[in-house]
Amino acid sequence: MKNNFFLLISAASFLISAGCSGGAGGGVAVKQPGQGATHFSITAQASSTVGAAFNFTVTALDASSNVAAKYAGTVQVTSSDFQAVLSPPKSKLVSGMGTFSATMNTAGGQTITATDTVAASITGTSASIDVSAATVPHFSVTAPANATAGTSFKFTVTALDGANNPLPSYSGTVSFTSSDSQASLPANSTLTNGTGSFNATMKTAGSQVVIAADTITASMTGTSSAINVSPAGTTHFSVLAPTYVDSGTAFQLDVTALDAWNNVASAYSGMAHFTSSDGAAALPVDSGFAAGTGVFSVTLNTLGAQTVTATDTVTSITGTFSTTVIPENTLVITSGQPPNGTVGSAYGAVESVCDTPPATIDGFELEAAGGDIGRRSLTWVGSSLPPGLQIASVTLTSSSQCFGNIWFIDGTPTTAGTFTFSVTASDSTASGSASYTITFANPQALSANQQENSLLPAVRVRSKSRRNLEGEKE
Repeated sequence: MKNNFFLLISAASFLISAGCSGGAGGGVAVKQPGQGATHFSITAQASSTVGAAFNFTVTALDASSNVAAKYAGTVQVTSSDFQAVLSPPKSKLVSGMGTFSATMNTAGGQTITATDTVAASITGTSASIDVSAATVPHFSVTAPANATAGTSFKFTVTALDGANNPLPSYSGTVSFTSSDSQASLPANSTLTNGTGSFNATMKTAGSQVVIAADTITASMTGTSSAINVSPAGTTHFSVLAPTYVDSGTAFQLDVTALDAWNNVASAYSGMAHFTSSDGAAALPVDSGFAAGTGVFSVTLNTLGAQTVTATDTVTSITGTFSTTVIPENTLVITSGQPPNGTVGSAYGAVESVCDTPPATIDGFELEAAGGDIGRRSLTWVGSSLPPGLQIASVTLTSSSQCFGNIWFIDGTPTTAGTFTFSVTASDSTASGSASYTITFANPQALSANQQENSLLPAVRVRSKSRRNLEGEKE
């Protein structure tokens, strides 16, 4: 299948093969972010108290229990205490290590587990943490077990002493937070005789909690039991497809029913009708969804900017995507503007080229759309590249999501000045070129802030459907 394509500039996380053209250099090492990591070590305190926050450390280790400093995957932390509040719940490690916060809310022996979000075999669990009942004043937060996104519910906050007896003399002020970053919560409030009822509105589907804390005494806090938040009714469709499509070639269209807060409305049971600005388009028949999502095939035949719209056959629920139809066997360079740089400093930035398993490169990614690029079959060459830069490639074969050639510009600028150069991409059926102008400054000519900004990656608009572009094959 013909589809859009992305290509990054860098030096990555695992090397299968490396090549270079248009100013070729030596082999380019691709580094696997999880390289060497076989398990995690979780270091936490031996004991804690219900409602008290503490920090713990996750360390990526190799088979010999040495720190795997090059690990760059994403870690998800969970706990045997289902009411625990872990922050952040997911995070990348820095040099193989990361610090997280935990608040246990169930007394007894509890553990914390860290697991790589992609390679589940990379995991580790802490020693048992002895969590004792609160011995200091705290809050009880009582909320319903279930709620609907966007619908207000009542919850109650009660001040308790260390023995869980009501504390009617409490005269402090309570602040409110939630695991739902979109939640609508009460303003800071006082309690009457140690208790108060409030309204909250969750907007993110899934398991959420409400947290009450004294504004002065940080140790006086309380967390509700988990609230199962269900999506609200469907208000619109999300419609995703490649940014560029070949005329006369079918492509995948993903349509998802969403509520007002962009939760997947899995209960949607309507039918979608499809229309297009392209009068010659081949569109799906009216169709229903499965669990709020649908995958369809569309073919556009008229060149230029076009849209496809999905509309519920009964209500006004709708969604539209825009794309550009290009001639068959045409390549469009979509890399965006490369960043400027500094003489003597590595060019570009770290960018991800694969999610499963994770892999990164260091440089500026080259991207193209169109042509016969189902298996990343492009070849790139450069003309008049600035001194010290080269076009390099690596070949990924690790999984069905990570395959084919990745091309990018890397190197270390050696000469200050402004340079104009071109890059050309080609495959067995098509080619396309783009011209760029970038500037390299001498380090002493930049302020500290300018030096930092000069190394930032270029701002590029990426297709929301990158998963489609990378996942499809010929």
